[in-house]
Amino acid sequence: MAENSQTQKLSAEENQKNDQITKNAEKIEQIQDKPKPNESNPAGKDILDRNEHPTTNDDTKTEAPSKSLEDANKGKTNHNLSALEESSNTRTHGKRGSHVDPLKAPKLHTTMSLNPQSQNTIRLLVIRHAESIANLGKKNLLTHGPLEGKALEDFRFTESNIDPLLTALGEQQCKQINEKKFHGKHMKVKYVFLSPMRRTVQTGTKILDGYPTPLQYFALPEIVECLTGLSDVGYLSRDFIKNYPFIDTSRVAMDDPLWFLQVYEDIFPEKYGEKLRRGYDKHHSIESIAKVMKKAHPNFERPKQVYTRVQKGKAVIRDFIRKKAEEGDPVHDDEILVVSHSKTLKYFCEVYDENGEPVEGEDVYFENAKLRKHHMSY
Repeated sequence: MAENSQTQKLSAEENQKNDQITKNAEKIEQIQDKPKPNESNPAGKDILDRNEHPTTNDDTKTEAPSKSLEDANKGKTNHNLSALEESSNTRTHGKRGSHVDPLKAPKLHTTMSLNPQSQNTIRLLVIRHAESIANLGKKNLLTHGPLEGKALEDFRFTESNIDPLLTALGEQQCKQINEKKFHGKHMKVKYVFLSPMRRTVQTGTKILDGYPTPLQYFALPEIVECLTGLSDVGYLSRDFIKNYPFIDTSRVAMDDPLWFLQVYEDIFPEKYGEKLRRGYDKHHSIESIAKVMKKAHPNFERPKQVYTRVQKGKAVIRDFIRKKAEEGDPVHDDEILVVSHSKTLKYFCEVYDENGEPVEGEDVYFENAKLRKHHMSY
């Protein structure tokens, strides 16, 4: 009995330690990724439904009305987004190796409305990727090193962190949510929109492994993570995603090593996107990418840029939903799963405004592999 009591005590202490590490990780994101003082970002409107505030509970309902891109695209002309083309990349998880007839695959049209007028809403499932190697490295730094300073900056731009894979714990998290959430509770999923990064591709496929009904996967580059360090650079994703031929990659510039710049909003005078491409064209190296991003940090991709990019990604999903309805095959609640990243999901779920500030001071920390719900208008 004494031995069991001691074991329980140690387990409680370990859980408390892990909770503190998670809090520190949240704090470090809030401190390090804010724009430098004196950087101007146009003021944005509040976009969170005041009657439904996000919380940190599992399966949270995050209510948010549609935000028009009219303001975000002022000064731009002919800013039509190219939607996903008709896809034949469909996988059935119930029986390995079986596929849906490509001729029967749902269509994603090429014309997109950026300013939807309808106030219809639909409930989406959203999830952050499971623990990655970079997440583990940051936890170790928080446990054994300083919270801020040079150590953290060096960590952000360590080459081994580029486009990281999942850790063993991350794979276990995927297995657990697969068993607890997607085999019994959430049995309506049909469409998966995921960031093309390696860790999100792994997560999106592993958590639905063995799913009994057909699934369609779409790589959506607009929902990649905010570019703050090498872990957010999808330099290795193009080759990796080729291992998953059932994922529709028609929106990803597969012939471009810097494909993530195709959705980067290079709207500020510094033109960091152009600088990064010029540097890479000269040296074709990870070092050239790190050099530009490190010099620009933390302003390589600012809140307004992320907000605008993510809203365009939501426009792709909204257009898909509307077109499906027009074809007589409407999308219902919980049929769409979005797999993305911590900070990106704050913009996607409209917890953050376009200035990167929590709406009404309320914030949400998206933990690894934690499933939530988001109501989106279309």
